[in-house]
Amino acid sequence: GDVYNLSIGFADPEKSSIQDQILGYARRIVSVEWPQQAEGRVVAQDSTYLNGLNKMAIGLQPSSQADHDLRAPLLQSVERLWDARQERLLAAQSTIPNIVWFVLIAGGALTVAFGSFLGAPSLRMQLAMSAVLAASGALVLILIIALSNPFRGDFRVSTAPFEHVLSRMEATVGPP
Repeated sequence: GDVYNLSIGFADPEKSSIQDQILGYARRIVSVEWPQQAEGRVVAQDSTYLNGLNKMAIGLQPSSQADHDLRAPLLQSVERLWDARQERLLAAQSTIPNIVWFVLIAGGALTVAFGSFLGAPSLRMQLAMSAVLAASGALVLILIIALSNPFRGDFRVSTAPFEHVLSRMEATVGPP
């Protein structure tokens, strides 16, 4: 949104070029990259649209003081966009290390085993207490598994913010 909003301050053809690049990037995220990440596929680290936008922002030759004043914020916004892209791609590729799984499972087993040392008045109560403790640990593991990939499953990150910004941008320039 920032890059698009800043582009409004530039004159054509820069304004149109910047808007075309940022619209293309947002459309690609919503229609191509996000669905790929939801399927667990790796998205290319590079982005044609962001590369073009970056080259355009760096190569801008301000023709007025207003253009000159907009150039620095534009470069910063493009950099933040690159950073946000890298964070999104990293989050999609990150997995929980095996050592963490080992510690979680071993710790859960030790916790349930420790429960057997607590003296309960009857065997039935002891089994019930151990079952509740085991179920509690299992629920924590299920939650970790459900949240371990932010782009898949019922708890995935939505494309709604991108779609909202894209619709706002398209409303000002019209659909492709």
